[in-house]
Amino acid sequence: MLAQLNIGQHCPADFNYTKNSNHTIQGVDDTAEYNKLVHSMEIMGIDAAERLEFFRIVVAVLYLGNIVVNSNYGRVDVSNYETACQLLGVTPQLFKKNLLEPQIRAGNEWVSQSKSPGQIKDNLDALAKVLYERNFGHLVSRVNTAIDGPQSLEGMSISEGERFIGVL
Repeated sequence: MLAQLNIGQHCPADFNYTKNSNHTIQGVDDTAEYNKLVHSMEIMGIDAAERLEFFRIVVAVLYLGNIVVNSNYGRVDVSNYETACQLLGVTPQLFKKNLLEPQIRAGNEWVSQSKSPGQIKDNLDALAKVLYERNFGHLVSRVNTAIDGPQSLEGMSISEGERFIGVL
């Protein structure tokens, strides 16, 4: 899916969430580290399609951070959101409508609620955090399953629990 979108090559400075970070670590080869990551995921039984899904969510989070919220004469609008929508598999029109004026239930009726630019940006940041958290949690769960099998963590004996990876 990433190749189909033609998102091209980007560096951390191109994304609001990473542009102020340290982009390089002396003595670390990013290509080699990526190859190690892919190899490790293969060892854990995560196939190419599932790996792509993990990476797709990370890229979508980066693009969510690049959405621009504008306010002109009291009218709030967003731009630069289409790529994030494509990565997330949602229609841009529906995404924009629900971001700018989400529907809330008031009694027996649904009412549109206008949001301020600050509220919209906060909602985008919250969405990005939730997506990243759930993606990471799913990855940890997949690693735990690969190490210990699909059984429940409840009721494990000490020896079974020793094969469990708990990542902070």
